[in-house]
Amino acid sequence: MNTYLIQSKVRLIKEAQTDLFELYGIDYTPFARKIYFYFFIHKQKKYVHKRALNFVYANADTYTNEINPSYCNLTKSLVPVNVCKFLETYTGTFLPKLIDNNDKFFVYEYIEGNPIDSVTNDEFFNLKAHHESMELTPFYNSMAYNLIRTTHDIKLVDLKHFENKKDLPFFVYLYNQNNGVNSLYIEKHSALDKVVQHLALDYPMEYTKIITYK
Repeated sequence: MNTYLIQSKVRLIKEAQTDLFELYGIDYTPFARKIYFYFFIHKQKKYVHKRALNFVYANADTYTNEINPSYCNLTKSLVPVNVCKFLETYTGTFLPKLIDNNDKFFVYEYIEGNPIDSVTNDEFFNLKAHHESMELTPFYNSMAYNLIRTTHDIKLVDLKHFENKKDLPFFVYLYNQNNGVNSLYIEKHSALDKVVQHLALDYPMEYTKIITYK
């Protein structure tokens, strides 16, 4: 983890702690191993700090402390993704129940379930319906352990994966090196080569098990 990300993470945790106490009277210190911080979990609620979440999308790869940068001199490839605006207007059932929404936080119901390492035919097409109904999509990355299978349906529990939609067919990719998961679910007759080319930028596609549904 480089110095920029470490310093940014510490700064955002402190800012979120202050906001959490001022808004909810909760004095809480999180423990976060992951490279990015954007939420607290406290008493069955998930407090998503908007500034920290926005940092993941707008600042993490730009190495600037500017709020909502529109251009990156380092990579010259920044495409802003306004995930907070999307979450403020989303009314579907793919995310946990939204309990509160203010200038500082989204507060979601904290849900428990089994992390997904496989997808059935029916689940695949239910997830496709969510993908098609949303302005942004989280499905262009690995969804392993980012989706939770509850007693009623499947929920997305990690908000770091949303992207602007591209000219790609719908797919669900599950990859976790430590647990030997590497499966791609795709609809029969879809443009598999485009999906493989997209995923191969970050994942070992030569070992991927491909499952087609119809």
